Amino acid sequence: MGNLIRLLAYLANITILFLFMTFILSCGDDDEETESGAADFSPTEQKILVGGQVNFQDRSTGDVSALSWEFEGGSPGTSTDLNPVVTYNQPGSFNVTLTATDARGDKTTKDGVIEVLAEAMADFTADVTTIDVDGQVIFTASPSDPMEGLTWNWSFEGGIPATSTESTVTVTYILPGKFDASLTVSNELSTDTELKTEFITVVAAPGTVQCFPTETTGSDGTSSSFTYDIDFRWQRLDEFLNDDLVDYLLASYTDDRLDKVEKFDALNQLVTTETFLYNDDGQVSRYSLFDETGAPQFFTDFTYEAGSENPITSITQQSDGIGGFTAFDVTYEYDDNDNVSLETFNFFGTNTLVLTVAYEYDDKNNPFNTLKFAPPPIGNNINNIISIITRDADGNEVDKKTFELTYNPEGYPATTKQTNFDLSTVTFTNSYNCPED
Repeated sequence: MGNLIRLLAYLANITILFLFMTFILSCGDDDEETESGAADFSPTEQKILVGGQVNFQDRSTGDVSALSWEFEGGSPGTSTDLNPVVTYNQPGSFNVTLTATDARGDKTTKDGVIEVLAEAMADFTADVTTIDVDGQVIFTASPSDPMEGLTWNWSFEGGIPATSTESTVTVTYILPGKFDASLTVSNELSTDTELKTEFITVVAAPGTVQCFPTETTGSDGTSSSFTYDIDFRWQRLDEFLNDDLVDYLLASYTDDRLDKVEKFDALNQLVTTETFLYNDDGQVSRYSLFDETGAPQFFTDFTYEAGSENPITSITQQSDGIGGFTAFDVTYEYDDNDNVSLETFNFFGTNTLVLTVAYEYDDKNNPFNTLKFAPPPIGNNINNIISIITRDADGNEVDKKTFELTYNPEGYPATTKQTNFDLSTVTFTNSYNCPED
């Protein structure tokens, strides 16, 4: 009996020991699972400039025994450090890979990307720097190849367009003088500007001189005179009848663009105000006319083809005198010299013809072209008008004016004989300032 009791006690001890060892081993398995490694990291910067550094911080979890870094495009290209510092000397998008090895020898990886931007460097060239009036210059940013995140902002003093955001731009100059050009290049992390003063020289074409009208005297007793600033931008136009002042116009500019013309009577009372708004390419986008109270009487919104100074269509609205407006769709056609040759007016939103206005021209210089004295397209005409014929929807002439011109040695109108629809005539004699420089 005693032996049996001892045997049972021995077996009980063996069972307890087995259960205890099983518990210990199972706990050990759980510990090993919780200690499995997982690769992770964070960079101090996601985007840097060329030559910049990124500090990579190891964020791996678990029982990691070894780290292996790979840095595409970086220096160093590999590392086993905990928190390596890497330099990037070339622009681009570069991969980063961290491989973490845990105590079991299992490996996990984490990938990332670093964007390296070239520092903005503004420089540009021009295919020519000295041109004749109405000549063109092709400006090219250097480098001109588009790079991710790179933008260009040009400014062309005296040029058309006056601004651009393209890497290569063709600019037209219609006035003589010396003009600045500037380019600002930007990306997310840097900006640089290059200004070249008096970079473009525009001269009158060989054998011609740029002339500016100063005075016009009519056979009907009317006369007018222009006043200019030192840059030959017109500032004031006085209009007389039998030598008595009738009214005068004052022009104001913003960034060398005519933006407002105010008309006053002889008593200095405001009569009308004209305003000019411009699009990003320096073209007139809206012309408006207001009465003395500031109420709109007429406005036109212009649309253009890319690269053209002349509008192809417009929407014109004219006051009906009782608080409303009559709207027209207007289309424009041009001759070989870019003078407007035909204006077609339809009621807005319909194909119902209202009237057409046809123009004919000489082949000589229009002195008012450089002044931008009128809104487009008339204000852009290169040559002088010799006839204007207005027809109604049935094709009947409802108005007609013709102009017989004589010219001064510089090729500008010296006299203009105007014949009206009723066959009445008036002759104007024109005087000019034709500076040599």
